[in-house]
Amino acid sequence: MRFESPTTTKEAAVLLAGEQGDAYILAGGTDLLVRMKMGSIEPALVVDIKRISVTHEINVSAKGISIGASVSGATMSEHAKLIKSWPG
Repeated sequence: MRFESPTTTKEAAVLLAGEQGDAYILAGGTDLLVRMKMGSIEPALVVDIKRISVTHEINVSAKGISIGASVSGATMSEHAKLIKSWPG
């Protein structure tokens, strides 16, 4: 298994597109790591996206809400604009 930790979405896309075997994205890791420990998946490549800054962003606008893949539930529960726009 190969492990990569890119810093941009472009780098992540190139890694994922170039992999011939099974590739998985690691954000929080809860589901992926459990599945790997159970032996239900054997990735050829794991791409850790936590170093990509946009995966940590929460954006609330008139167009909608965007929540990055690395944003935790705790962070969402403390984000004032998100709470105001989506209270529950």
